[in-house]
Amino acid sequence: MAIHPVVTFLVYGAGEGRYLRQAVTSILQQQFIDYEVLVLDDFGSAALSAEASALTQLDGRVRHLRLENTQGKWDALNQGIQKAQGELLWFFSATDALASPQALQDYVTEFLLTPRLGLVFCRAQCVDANGVPYEKYVPHKKNSMLPYQSTLFPSGSLFTPLLRENLMPESGVLLRKQCLERTGLLNPALHRAACWHIWTLVALDWILYFDPNPRVYQRLPMSQVGMPTAGAIDGETRLVHYQALERFLVQGHYPQPFIRRARLAQLHLKQKLGLPLSVPEKLFRWIRFLTLQ
Repeated sequence: MAIHPVVTFLVYGAGEGRYLRQAVTSILQQQFIDYEVLVLDDFGSAALSAEASALTQLDGRVRHLRLENTQGKWDALNQGIQKAQGELLWFFSATDALASPQALQDYVTEFLLTPRLGLVFCRAQCVDANGVPYEKYVPHKKNSMLPYQSTLFPSGSLFTPLLRENLMPESGVLLRKQCLERTGLLNPALHRAACWHIWTLVALDWILYFDPNPRVYQRLPMSQVGMPTAGAIDGETRLVHYQALERFLVQGHYPQPFIRRARLAQLHLKQKLGLPLSVPEKLFRWIRFLTLQ
């Protein structure tokens, strides 16, 4: 009988062979050792493939998955999820790195202590091209909806804040694989909102744990500070995300308050984008306005 690892790291390269070794090394330095590392290679570059192959010789827990006929990052991650053996999943980028050797052990402990825990997340601290950290965090610290101390969020309690913005950096989340049985895999049609969509759905049914300490380094050159990040989500993609959320809630027979919040978020965004509202949408907004007065 095969013994599966507890955690699977899904490391997507996107051709970033020069940073891949730093990312994987930060994982191999973890004090908790019961994990596997799947380097997802969709033939983005020869350098990435060569580095991934070399890393498999460095440690037996590293596997190099050559993926053919992928439709981009989200499709590659979905294939990785299907091949993952761990009960817990960590989506990781080849340009990022774990900031603390204790991070994985601490997070796995939280899952052991809280059976209904769906995911653990933290902020990511930005580093420059040389890997030097500086005072910029994702999500931001100032005027944040997140607390300053470690917090367990009961199921449903973080749904509304997550409607407003994505509070979880992609590489800062350790997710229970079982959560995907209800939410489904990542939706490539949502592009950069694919992970945000999953986090929001998980928040409906599972307890969430927030660690205020940045346990992940996210590579963002100083020249990009104050500029829209590579993970910025455009209005059209946000709208598709809200529409998909509403469909999921209706089909899953979730309580009406959740459905109304998702619908209102969608209508507010349409108004902000200057898109016309249908008569039923205008009526819904007017009724909600009257009932909240």
